Amino acid sequence: MSEDVVVYYITGRQLGPLSVPASWCEECDLTVRAVRSALQEVDPDGRLTVATKPWLRHVLSALGKGGWHPPVLLIGGEIFSQGVVPERAGLRRRLTEHLERASAGTAAG
Repeated sequence: MSEDVVVYYITGRQLGPLSVPASWCEECDLTVRAVRSALQEVDPDGRLTVATKPWLRHVLSALGKGGWHPPVLLIGGEIFSQGVVPERAGLRRRLTEHLERASAGTAAG
């Protein structure tokens, strides 16, 4: 099962004892909060799956998707943003589009 939304972040615990201070990437925490907040508005029933993953621990997966600069936000397996906090209206719009496609796919299948 793949996740609908993935955020690769660089702050916090990464590899074993390696921990990156939050001050190195305030955008990481802000991106996670923005995604969770937008999902509460767009998908209150929780139909979309969300994952937050440490970038260093999942570096090959992130790079394979083109995610070079954390925070990397994937929606439906495609990069929506990286290196910045996503703009709220655009994020809600993209999540709504993905939810509609996912719902249409479930109804057709």
